[in-house]
Amino acid sequence: MTFSKNLLKAFTAVSLVVQGAFALVSSGVTVPLYIYPGDAPACAQWGPVITAVQTYTDLPFYIVVNPNSGPGSTATPDTNYQGCIPLLRHSNVKILGYIPTTFGSRAPSAIVSDANTYFNWGSAYKPDGLFFDEVASDSTNLPVYQNATSGTRAIWGTTAPIMFNPGVTPVAGYFSLANFIVTFENTYSVWQ
Repeated sequence: MTFSKNLLKAFTAVSLVVQGAFALVSSGVTVPLYIYPGDAPACAQWGPVITAVQTYTDLPFYIVVNPNSGPGSTATPDTNYQGCIPLLRHSNVKILGYIPTTFGSRAPSAIVSDANTYFNWGSAYKPDGLFFDEVASDSTNLPVYQNATSGTRAIWGTTAPIMFNPGVTPVAGYFSLANFIVTFENTYSVWQ
């Protein structure tokens, strides 16, 4: 698999809050790296992404790791994740831990529990922030995300990046909770 800058930029369109106003910006590339890395130290399945982050050093990458539909039920990921995540680390990379939210039906306490598990991973492979997937976009479910984000920020602090993925533009209240919101999921050619 080869990556070009245009292909990488096409992975996602991300919205964020800029001084209280909504803005669509070129903020980098979000890579949902939902495949097993392969055996460490080669990490062959992640090789193209490792090469891309080292090649395109002026392009910010947000790489989402997903060991087991979230961090899994153990305190640490398996040894291959432990050995391969450090190979993704580069000055232009933020690694995000995947957390499913089931469109608002998952309890905030379960979301915070996943956030806590990632937070306690060893420093060499601990994510820099979190990726909340299957995010609702309506006002009815907003309290779930307010509670989950509040609990997560109590553990991670205010500087860790949190990305929401509703795949559509949510109601305004969501924009004050996350650093990034994925508002579109498709190819660049469809987006245009």
